[in-house]
Amino acid sequence: MICDEDYVMPTCVALHSLIAHKDPETKLHIHIVTSNISPKNRERLQAFDREDVTTNIIAKDADALFSNYHEFKEGAMCVASLAALFKFMLPDLLEGLDKVLYLDGDIIVRKPLEELYATDIAGYYAAAIIDSGRLYFPTPWNQRFPAYFNSGVMLLNLEKLRQENVPAILLKTKMELEDASLMDQNVFNIVFENKVRLLPNRYNLMAVNLTRTKKGWKIEDLNELYHSSYRNKNELYKDAVIVHYSSKDKPWKDRDNALSDLWIDEYLETSNIDHDLYKEEQSKPLSIITDLRIDGLKEQNEAYEVFSFRKHDSSIENILEKARGDYFWFIEHDIILKENTLETIRKKTTRNALDALVFEEEHEAFAQVYPKAYDGGELLQLLQKNEEELPGFDRFVIRRDLLERYMKDHKLLREDILYQAQRIRNHNEALYAKQSPIKAFFKGIRKGNRHGISET
Repeated sequence: MICDEDYVMPTCVALHSLIAHKDPETKLHIHIVTSNISPKNRERLQAFDREDVTTNIIAKDADALFSNYHEFKEGAMCVASLAALFKFMLPDLLEGLDKVLYLDGDIIVRKPLEELYATDIAGYYAAAIIDSGRLYFPTPWNQRFPAYFNSGVMLLNLEKLRQENVPAILLKTKMELEDASLMDQNVFNIVFENKVRLLPNRYNLMAVNLTRTKKGWKIEDLNELYHSSYRNKNELYKDAVIVHYSSKDKPWKDRDNALSDLWIDEYLETSNIDHDLYKEEQSKPLSIITDLRIDGLKEQNEAYEVFSFRKHDSSIENILEKARGDYFWFIEHDIILKENTLETIRKKTTRNALDALVFEEEHEAFAQVYPKAYDGGELLQLLQKNEEELPGFDRFVIRRDLLERYMKDHKLLREDILYQAQRIRNHNEALYAKQSPIKAFFKGIRKGNRHGISET
């Protein structure tokens, strides 16, 4: 990996995910080329050392080495710093190794990488993944090279690269290249042309890009490009081994992008960083909206507040104005709460990455017991089964801005992280019916089981 001072935090998150999802029997040797990082941040990177994990810090100065190699231009696609050019020098910096798996710092690992590392690259410079931009964002570069690959995940044949003096060729090509749209990727594609073994898309899923350009490609197009057989985009996302947040829209800057919730999970579990993100969101309570007082719930609590219809005007507008929570739970007073219900809601919603949370019932005799929270894939499958009814509205926890948007224009047209880049398209006339707005809201969602869910 490569890291400068500005990328220490995401690099730590990436390293945490790599270690957390490795095979227990695997020993990891992690090499990190750093550029001008502080002693404290060097300690953060070295804190990953343990019996089965070793880190090797290679300290360099990108500004001193590469200041003449790239001209930063306003409006360019390039989001990388000069430190990314150390990729060209990896064969020389890691002279004792024959092969290395290079990973950018804006990734998370979801599954073990042993199979990827075992890929045979004899006779190749590298193994890599075709950049999915070829599907939805044609450029002179990805049209020039049919196998135009993304340089954020590369299994490099260091021995062959050294034998053929490729580091020097890469640097020379970069120096002579007038195009500055990207830092290193175009150069790699020029020099590595026809010398790359192509890998499945699951090893470098660029979910943000795919979701943002959802109208520009179809799952059939992706299957043709990667020789895969995904039935839908949900399958594609769930199969990801490495998720790569490769655009300017990083999850540590915008939590509402596709699969940002996965990154946030890893971020919150990474112990050797300062958790400065999402502090404000984590302190906001859940608003429990009910008709009467619920046994066992205090009216005020640091994790939630109870807002009674009997004490306030019951209009949704009034509730949104007076209740303080980022999330709302509309329930009746006679429910039976399992012991871990509120804790489950708190853990899910305080990260502020979900639009909605839904619970299933445990026993038919107790229709309002809440043992389990669906994740996005499970809920999507439930919605897609015509024979299944979506649970009643009292088993939904809804994000404030979703309610506000509904109240504003009476439609659900929000790209949604919970459904993993699926979109609710609700055109049900129940939303316009003269009945309780919240009941109409949830009634519309339930009828969306047949008409409202479409892949994007």
